Amino acid sequence: MQGDLEAGEKRDESFSVNVGDHDGGSDGAHGAAAAAAAAAGEGVHSNRSMMGPVKNLLGLLLSPIFVETFVLVFLAEWGDRSQLATIALGAARNVYGVAAGTILGHTICTGVAVVGGRLLASRISVKKVSFAGGVLFIIFSIVYGYQALYG
Repeated sequence: MQGDLEAGEKRDESFSVNVGDHDGGSDGAHGAAAAAAAAAGEGVHSNRSMMGPVKNLLGLLLSPIFVETFVLVFLAEWGDRSQLATIALGAARNVYGVAAGTILGHTICTGVAVVGGRLLASRISVKKVSFAGGVLFIIFSIVYGYQALYG
């Protein structure tokens, strides 16, 4: 099948027109007209310039790292205090201002986290950071558990 690629093969992105008998009942005039249009660069060729960026965008949006990050952040942010505060602000104030402020705030916060994570990973191993994060979560759970029971 033409769409299946083996590992390491690149897809041929060049434009081609199949002039043959593609549906079993095409007459020669239609095939000649399609060949003439393809030779003149008309018709489908103009759509090709639009498909490249669309394919790149879809490739990015459907990439495994994008989907994994989106789901992780979406689930982590769902129902947290910042979302509840945003709901309250949106109900009481200008919804467009709240939306713009929320988007800008989350973008800057996430950008700092991504850049900081990259810098930290270049100096300290990811294994050590994961271990330290796990230890901190255990400490926090003990402290908050103690406060819930006795405080």
